[in-house]
Formats: sequence, C-alpha cells, structure tokens
Amino acid sequence: MEALYYFVLAAVIATFGISWAVRTAIRELVNGPERKENIQTKMFIKVAVVEAIPIILIIFGFINLSSSNSDVIFPLIIVGAVTILNIISIYGTSSEITNDLNTPVDLKSAVKTLTMMGVTLVLAIPTIAVVACFTVMNS
Repeated sequence: MEALYYFVLAAVIATFGISWAVRTAIRELVNGPERKENIQTKMFIKVAVVEAIPIILIIFGFINLSSSNSDVIFPLIIVGAVTILNIISIYGTSSEITNDLNTPVDLKSAVKTLTMMGVTLVLAIPTIAVVACFTVMNS
C-alpha cells in the first residue's frame, strides 16, 4: 500500500470512530445530565480505544513515507471530505439539543463543551495526515 493511504485510512477510521463516540456521549448527556463527568470519562475511553488502530497506521505510514512518490491531491481530498462530514455530523447532533427551547441552559452549555472537545479530537489524526501529505509534496 502507498504510504499516504496509511494516513488516509487512519484519518477515516479515527474521524468516524471519534464522531460516533462524541455523538453517543451527547445523546447520553441529554438523558442524564447529572452524570456529565461519567459520560465524559466514558467518551474519552472510547476515543482512546478508537485511536489505537489509527496510531498504528500512522507509524506504518511514517515508516514507508521515505519511499513514497504519489500524488497528494486525492489523499488530501479524502481526508478533508471525511473530516468535514464528521464535524457536520457532530454539530448536527449538538444543534438538535441546543436549538430546542425546552432544553435547560446548563445542559446546553454542557453539550456545547462536549461538542467543542469532540471537534478538537476529530481534527487530531486528519491534521497528522495533512502534514504527512505536505511532507511528501515537499520532498
């Protein structure tokens, strides 16, 4: 496999997995806002489990990166599209709750905080993939 596609695969697995974990945590938070700390802890554990395979793929990608001569446009498009899709998915789940007039203010604040943490976590692996693409492009 071409080295850049290790990074693409890592980004796809990480963004979909983390997006799923965050959306699940947001839904759990709505059902039990008093368990906010427990829900966040479970979300971070899920994120750590999801990121295990992408981290291994990133290591394989960097090992094989020196022998890579491929075009970087297609991998960048895939990484960008998948990342944007999952961020929109997280914001969609969040906006269902925050736009409801019957939702308490403290729950809206907790959902917004969880959303921002989730978006930041989703962006981590794709950022590494983009840096790897630019590394190949500049070499």
